[in-house]
Order: sequence, then C-alpha cells, then structure tokens
Amino acid sequence: MVQQKLSNLDHYGLARAQTFRREKNRKQLLSVIKYLFLLVLILLGIRLIFFLPEIWGKINQPFQKIPSNLVYSSKLDFNYRTNILLGRIEGKDLREVGVASISKSDNKASILFLNPASKVYTESGSADFTNLLNLRGRMDLDPVGVAVLETLSLPLDGYLITTDKRAWVDQKDLQSLASYLYTPGFFLKSLTIKSYLDRNLRTNLSIGNLFTIASILKDGQVNYFDFTNKLSSEGFLDSEGIANRLGISVQDPLIAKEGLTVEIVNESSVGGIEDTFKKMLTTLGANVVSVSKGELTKQSTVLANNQKSKLAIRLAKLLKVDIKDLPNGNNSVDVKVILGDDFGKYFNF
Repeated sequence: MVQQKLSNLDHYGLARAQTFRREKNRKQLLSVIKYLFLLVLILLGIRLIFFLPEIWGKINQPFQKIPSNLVYSSKLDFNYRTNILLGRIEGKDLREVGVASISKSDNKASILFLNPASKVYTESGSADFTNLLNLRGRMDLDPVGVAVLETLSLPLDGYLITTDKRAWVDQKDLQSLASYLYTPGFFLKSLTIKSYLDRNLRTNLSIGNLFTIASILKDGQVNYFDFTNKLSSEGFLDSEGIANRLGISVQDPLIAKEGLTVEIVNESSVGGIEDTFKKMLTTLGANVVSVSKGELTKQSTVLANNQKSKLAIRLAKLLKVDIKDLPNGNNSVDVKVILGDDFGKYFNF
C-alpha cells in the first residue's frame, strides 16, 4: 500500500515536471518570437527611415498642369478662402464642372455644381463651359477662370481636373474620395495611386493641399449647392439667383472681419471689369464704396493704408503685384485697386 502511494507520487511528480518543462519551453518560444518580432519592426523602421523621404518625394512630385496666367501656379495659401475648380475632361471638352470654396480658418466649405452646358458671354457672342478650355485653339484655363469670376464672383485659386471617363464631381463621390484619403488602403497603395493621378489628373495643387481639402470635406461644415438647372431661358447661368442663394456662404471670414473700405478704378481698355471686380470683393466680404473709370494704364496697382491687411494681400496675390502705401491725404478708403491692362487682357476672349 505504501509502495503504491509512493509510486503514485512519483508519477505525479513526473507529470508536474513535464508540465513545468513544457510551460518553460512555451515561455522561451514566446520570448524568442517576441524578440524576433521586435527585430523585424526595428529593421522595418530603419528601412522606412532611409526610404520614407524617397517615397514621400515621389508622392509629392507636382502633377501635370493646365497653362494659365490668371490662376496661381505656385503654392496655394489656405489662410484665405480658397476657390478650386473641379472638372472632368473628355477629349477637349469639359464634361463636369464645379467649384469648391474652402475656408480653412473656420473649417467650412461650399461646393457648387454647375451645368457644363451653361453659357457665358464672349467677344464673338457666347460659349458654354464645355468648350472654354480650348476656346483659343489650345488648352488654356484663363477663359474658365474669367467665366467663374464673372458668373459666380469667385476668384479661382486652383483646379482639380481629371482626364479619364469616370464621373466624380458630385456630392457622393467627393465625400467618398475625401474619406478614402485617410484610410490605410490609400497609404498602402499611395505610389500606385500617385502613378495613376500623374496620368489622369491636371492640377496646381500638391498632395498636402489635397489632404487639407479632404480633411475639411470629411470633418468640417460643408454646404452643397446644385446649380445645374440654374439657367436663364437662353442657357446662361443665373448669376443673380445664384448669388442670392449662396448669401455669405462663400464669404472670406477673415476679410469680412476686417471690414475695410475699397475704391476700384478701371484703367484697362476693357469696359465693365470694374463692376465684376466690385461683385467679387463684395462676395469676399469687403466694403466697396467707389467704382470709376480712369486713364489707360498697363500695370495694375494695389494701394493700402495697412500693407499687412488680409484684403490687400489677397488682392495683390490675385493681381500678381506688390502692395504700395496709399499717398498721404488719401485716407477716404482703406484700400485702392487700380485695374490695368495686365489684368484686363484676361477678359478678351
């Protein structure tokens, strides 16, 4: 009996020893796996440190552009309300048209959808948005920029135009694209996507600009306006009706907050652009108190009491000029804008 009990104890001790050894081996194996995993992570980290700048450099390469003198070609300044033309080209025709008006300062955006068949006035009569990109017999964004300025009172700062057949200028697709930019799938396929965009996208925006816009569309306050049927009986855009519906939704809050007064003098050879400029400044939130015609001059000028004012800087960038001080004694306005032929020439099409 005693011998049997001792035998049972031996078996029990042996089983416990075996269990202990198995548990010890398991822990050692897990430890090895953990250290191997950490080693792989370290090696991947080292690889990323060396190759991430190269990858980012490839992704951040500029896209193909459409020739333009009116629309910025340099880095966009999202410190101001930024207006981006959205479109899709088939052959030489603009098949989809929209405008994204982005206000980063208050995380808001207004998206306008237009009918590409909408007509605008030209020197020879009229043309529709579909044909504006090749109105001069070559790809040129300036007529589209002027058309947006005249009909919507919005200065264009940038453009996003695709050249494939996939429609995308609508609320559902814009929301989907904005969300996709922040998914792991985008980052894992970033080089492939960049290669595709290099072939099928025309824009003066950078990858960083795209993320700025996507962030606002995804998380900000976004208003969508469908103006595809907002046409007159002759097929022209109903500018007045559009302006009434937009209200202050495309106003630049920083410029409106300044509340500066502006004088506009048209010294170009093109009549009527002073009124177009007045509507644009009113839309931005400035207070235009004087509009007049003057003697012809080639060079536009921006004069301001405060050269650091948001409005003066915005106008100087639009007209591509430096800001000058208002002469002493001319303090009836805060900013004076003189429009010369260097700006008026864009309206000759």
